[in-house]
Amino acid sequence: MLKQIKNENGFTLLEILGAVTLLAVSLIPIMLIFYNGTFNTRATTYRNVAIDFAQQKMETIRNMSYDNITAANLPSDNPESGERTFTRTVTIVTSPTGFDSNMKQITVTVSWTDDSGNTKSVSLTSYRSKWL
Repeated sequence: MLKQIKNENGFTLLEILGAVTLLAVSLIPIMLIFYNGTFNTRATTYRNVAIDFAQQKMETIRNMSYDNITAANLPSDNPESGERTFTRTVTIVTSPTGFDSNMKQITVTVSWTDDSGNTKSVSLTSYRSKWL
C-alpha cells in the first residue's frame, strides 16, 4: 500500500499557473504604458525639431530685405535630424487680403512622416512690411 505524505511542501501546478497568469495580466498594462510613453516622446521630439527648422528659416527670412523675399529666393529644402527627413516649404503672399500692397505674408511649413506613417506638419506665419 502507498503511504500518504503528510508534509506537503512546494506548489501545485495549478498554483503556479495562477501566479503566472496574474503576473502576465498585471505586467501587460505596465508594458503598454512604457511603449505609449516612448511613442509620445518620439512624436514630441519630431514636432520640436520641426518647429526649430521652421524658426530657423523664419529668422533667415527676417534678415533678408523686403525685395529679396520671393519664392525664387526661398526654395523648398529637406533638412534632416537623426534618421528623420523633413520637408520645409515657404509660401509668400504679396498684399494679403486686408493689407496694403507693401505687405507680405510669409508662411514656413515643415512636414514629416511619423512612426505610424502619418504625415504631420507645423506652420509659422509672419508678416513683413516694406517700410520695416
